[in-house]
Amino acid sequence: MEPQGGVAAFAGISPDFLKYPNLYSTYGTVETLTEIGIQVNDPDAIAEWIDSIQKEDGSYADRFNKAPPVLQTYWAVATLRSLGFSPKHPKRIVGFLESLREKSGLFAPGADVGGSTESQELFATDYAIRTLLTLNPSTDDWDGIEEMRTGCIPPLRSYIARRLNEVRPDMNRIETSDLLEAILTLARVDPALLPEGTDRFLQKCAGEVGTLHGSPMLFGEVNDLVDVLDRFSGISITQASLRSYVRKQVVPFFRPGKGNVGPVDPLLAYQAARLLKRSGLLDESITASLQEQMNRYRIEGGWITFVHPMPNVDSTCSAMVIARHIGFTGYDHQGVAEYFRRYIRSAGTGNASAWDVYCAVLGLKEMGQGLDSGTSKSLEKALSRISTTAKSRGLAEIALIGETLGWRFPNEMRDRFAQAARQAKGDMTPPNIKRLFDVVVLQKAAGRYVLSNEEVERYLNDLRSDRYGGFKISPDAPVSDVASTFSAVRIGKLLSLPMNQQERDSIFRFLASCKYDYGFGFVPLDSKYASEAGSDFSATAKAFLILELLGKP
Repeated sequence: MEPQGGVAAFAGISPDFLKYPNLYSTYGTVETLTEIGIQVNDPDAIAEWIDSIQKEDGSYADRFNKAPPVLQTYWAVATLRSLGFSPKHPKRIVGFLESLREKSGLFAPGADVGGSTESQELFATDYAIRTLLTLNPSTDDWDGIEEMRTGCIPPLRSYIARRLNEVRPDMNRIETSDLLEAILTLARVDPALLPEGTDRFLQKCAGEVGTLHGSPMLFGEVNDLVDVLDRFSGISITQASLRSYVRKQVVPFFRPGKGNVGPVDPLLAYQAARLLKRSGLLDESITASLQEQMNRYRIEGGWITFVHPMPNVDSTCSAMVIARHIGFTGYDHQGVAEYFRRYIRSAGTGNASAWDVYCAVLGLKEMGQGLDSGTSKSLEKALSRISTTAKSRGLAEIALIGETLGWRFPNEMRDRFAQAARQAKGDMTPPNIKRLFDVVVLQKAAGRYVLSNEEVERYLNDLRSDRYGGFKISPDAPVSDVASTFSAVRIGKLLSLPMNQQERDSIFRFLASCKYDYGFGFVPLDSKYASEAGSDFSATAKAFLILELLGKP
């Protein structure tokens, strides 16, 4: 729960993220602590965990990361090196990297990635070469190492020579970032091979560092530039320019009261720490702050996901549903209610989605709270504005708000609902639970029915899953899911459709198959589509609502 100036709100994250190490977090934290001179405790446990996530093909894969295999492999190897360990199967790593080589001599991000873009290949080549240099294998012992190192030279030289005449040295641009990455990769292999004109380009980039501003994502770009310049003689960023940039952009990243006291992103923290150290601005207070923050997220095998998810209306509404069902009261009731009301009031004057407005209204209802007159007027204003451009889905969400508040809409709005229901019905081939739900909600709000109960039941039968129980989003979907099942059960309640015990038991069986230790996921745990991240906030709230609609405590 996040306090926001007199209000309180929730953001969703699976508890499984807090139970297991995360390679991104572990790599970033180990590198940061090493950079600032702090000893990492119990390194053996971290090395053991990293060894456990190496795959047969030599790559490393952490289930909580979707990063390309070449990048995760570098994180693993670099972390082991910083802790004083070597990979247990280094030859497998080399074999994995060999499998990523393209005909051009560059590398692909992963063996299963087809048709990589030039930017992706430059990125993958950068991390493949970094990994090889970190392993530092003997070329006499391992065939293919030297070929991989030197095979990337011709395409890198060709790319750099071509782009030096096309790219403006502006470090806020992706084109400059790609070119710097290619230059740094080739410089790691042999800086003497960089094409003519590279020094002039780098000198221009170095000259603008003191005036750079923007996202912390530039921290890594500046470090890359310094790394390249370290391999040249006669070109450098002046200490005054570097200190100016670090004072303006990096130091505030760590200062309390600047909105950055948060969990610090571990990789950004590492890049920031490098810049602070290089500029001579790394002080004891920043070092202590980093150490204290990072210690919070350490578990035996490494560091859990550093999370600072943004609070939002949808998650806060889900939290209120869950809180009511489990009897949880340990949150700021007044702050959460005010958060919902403020959102509705702001929706009356700015951009807001009908769905989020609905979540705010439903959240208040879950708390047993109503709308004051000012919030009600803002709500009417927001819905009037949203309805002018809303399609069927948006109008259905407005109808849901009316149902939640017990409104009867004026005839003009009911005419729009009826028209939208007819349009949504026209999109029902093939059947889709979301469109079916929209039709049912719209036609009920309009008081004019375009689908009979018998037609709705036929659609629902097409969406049932015989294997898992529950309902699918479409007939050809591979597995049923909690969101679709919630929509189907709500349709049945809105139309008072009968449901026999066998059908109810099928839904209960489906929900049981989605149950984790700390809540529910969207699909059955034994399905290959189940999230490795574990339970989900929204899925858990919907599962509780399904049970409630079916009368099961």
